[in-house]
Amino acid sequence: MTRRRERAARRKGVFNIWQPRYAERGIATFPVRFVARGDNKIDKVPAVTNYMKFGLRGSTELTRKFADADGIGFALGTRNGIAVVDIDTPEENVVADVMKFYGSSPLIARSPSGGHHIYYRHNGQQRRRVRDPYWLDRGAPVDVLANGFIVAPPSRSSKGAYEFVQGVLDDVAQLRIMRGTTVGLQPAKIRPDKSSPLHGLREHDGRNDALFRAIGPIAREIHRASGTREQLLQIAMEHNQQCSQPMENAEVNGIVDSVWRMTLEDRNYIGVRELVFFKDEHLELDPYALKLLMFLRRHQGPHATFWCTNSLASQFEAFTRLLPRTRYP
Repeated sequence: MTRRRERAARRKGVFNIWQPRYAERGIATFPVRFVARGDNKIDKVPAVTNYMKFGLRGSTELTRKFADADGIGFALGTRNGIAVVDIDTPEENVVADVMKFYGSSPLIARSPSGGHHIYYRHNGQQRRRVRDPYWLDRGAPVDVLANGFIVAPPSRSSKGAYEFVQGVLDDVAQLRIMRGTTVGLQPAKIRPDKSSPLHGLREHDGRNDALFRAIGPIAREIHRASGTREQLLQIAMEHNQQCSQPMENAEVNGIVDSVWRMTLEDRNYIGVRELVFFKDEHLELDPYALKLLMFLRRHQGPHATFWCTNSLASQFEAFTRLLPRTRYP
């Protein structure tokens, strides 16, 4: 290799090398400059204008002019179909909490400061950067980035390099939409539905219990049809919008999580009034007592405790001897 070629090779920066690799995966990138500030911090500045509008062709043309750029970034949102959860802390337990809340991701990057970026598929509606109330309540530095741009690996600044700490670039194809995708959405345009059990409910009207009961049977139907939690969440959010005072997204997510978990564990009996629970010792009852227990459980509920009186004798004349002062749990 001649000296001229060696110098040309040394001039190739991160953007020149990695732009084609991102482009192969359908991601239009642009060069990013790292500008030192007086407070020992570094600003991340796109090296071009209109950087949110570049497509793959325009991105490729930039490699001629910015071959030595050591920063590479891309637009979040519908253009590249990616959203990112930005965690401004090196604590890995926060990363675990985020994926427990939003769902797992095959692709996680770490910034030079030790923060983390968890990549997800954009849901087509997210529009902005949002600090979810769930994280505000916990004092965790977690943001959902659904617009703007992100600096991507393997960008290099004077503070260090961005790198993927879980997965590789090919895993972009495996990204899933984050749970709780209502975070960062524009307010839904939902027509008033007076048939919803949550219609007109306010803060102290039992909104969470009403939602729990409303989506329980729906969760069973979705699961039988091999549907997803996200489908249940969307229905739950539509019900929530019928409230006069809708619940916070985090509260709706918690209810959906509970119902979906019960459904997956085959414990979702919400709204099933005909269900009767029995224990092994009930099998030792004589047929008449067992029939009476079935009747009481059916009409009083599976967990009710009460006293039977002689008023039942008219319906169960044959059981008169069983009724006085007999308690059935």
